[in-house]
Amino acid sequence: MAKKFSERYGYTESPQTIQVEEMNDALRNSLCNLFHEKFDLGLSDFSAVAEAVSRGFFKSPVHEISRLDEVALGWISQNYERLEWYEVYDFMEFIARHSDKCGLQIKYSSSSFANQLNHILERELSGYRFVGDSLVPITNPSEVVSISEAISDTDLHGLNGANEHLETALKMLGKKPTPDYRNAIKEAISAVESLCNKLTAKKSSGLKEALNELEKYIQIHGAMKQRFLKLYGYTSDQYGIRHAIFDEQDVGYHEAKYMIVSCSAFINFIIGKAIDCGLLDDNP
Repeated sequence: MAKKFSERYGYTESPQTIQVEEMNDALRNSLCNLFHEKFDLGLSDFSAVAEAVSRGFFKSPVHEISRLDEVALGWISQNYERLEWYEVYDFMEFIARHSDKCGLQIKYSSSSFANQLNHILERELSGYRFVGDSLVPITNPSEVVSISEAISDTDLHGLNGANEHLETALKMLGKKPTPDYRNAIKEAISAVESLCNKLTAKKSSGLKEALNELEKYIQIHGAMKQRFLKLYGYTSDQYGIRHAIFDEQDVGYHEAKYMIVSCSAFINFIIGKAIDCGLLDDNP
């Protein structure tokens, strides 16, 4: 985005820091403005919006809400201003996930609303993006595309186990205020193994066995297979997934994001190969 006049000539400074565990007024207000814009004041019953938000998000007494639309909207705005930075993101997730179910007249579909939110998040240097209907701390557009494609394609082809594991991995990564990085990695790896098991209709005891079985149906270059195995380097036993990365004391955001993106890319690769050899329908 082009800098403003005042920024170009040094009268003001443009923001430089990506906001990960904070939220400035520009970001908070821009998100609130989009919420206001999402609903058509001429068509939506804002008292119904306020009641839905009261019941499902704020968990406050609904009898406090006025039946006058403008007053009800003011009630939402007042409560919004009191939210912590991570609760603002919770609120936006709630609206993206539930507004269509409340019978409200909206200007955007849920997916379009998420795109509108992502535009604001990028513009205001937020460290979070919508992937599906979840906000996750991923800022690289190519990473978002890879994960979104994996989630979309596993859903499209009925690969429910892989899809559920990926969705859960993202929720763990974006869990607020304290992410669960270790379980995010575990779920991402489980998505890969689930995909292989589904395609071969055989439950394996680890990725190596799953890939060996998958090679009966699709061709995977030997060197590529070995790189995958070294990358995911784990075994499954009665205690669940074991991965070398879990032995590290400091497993954080970067390790978890790397594994989710890598697993998503691998899933996209396998799905493409499965389509080519007829294991999956190109147009399900």
